[in-house]
Amino acid sequence: MTDRLWVFYAAVITCVICLALTIFAFQTKIDFTMSSHDMTPVLFVCVIVLMIFGIVMIFFHGKVMTLIYASLGAILFSVYLIYDTQLMIGGSHRYSISPEEYIFAALNIYLDVVNIFLSILQILGAANSDD
Repeated sequence: MTDRLWVFYAAVITCVICLALTIFAFQTKIDFTMSSHDMTPVLFVCVIVLMIFGIVMIFFHGKVMTLIYASLGAILFSVYLIYDTQLMIGGSHRYSISPEEYIFAALNIYLDVVNIFLSILQILGAANSDD
């Protein structure tokens, strides 16, 4: 298949995932902004671990490592999308972003979607490589 088709597949998969996660964030009773403990430090540590894993991949690269890295990235930024969506909608959630911070909220959602797209593109690329 052509590279353009894989990019199209990644875009469609990203749209479906983001729509499903946004609906989940609106409908769920689980408050991702404040569970039994604050999610912010947990998510931040996960990003740091993912970055360290990315640095390790420079030296130990391969198809399986790429699939693991991209899958963890997709999962992490999917949780971030739920978290940021609940921050944006506010309501009964413990923490929320004020309406004056709409640029910050839009940037958070945008970065989550872009990172999910890039992770899915990596997964599709690694799964279809000949390595």
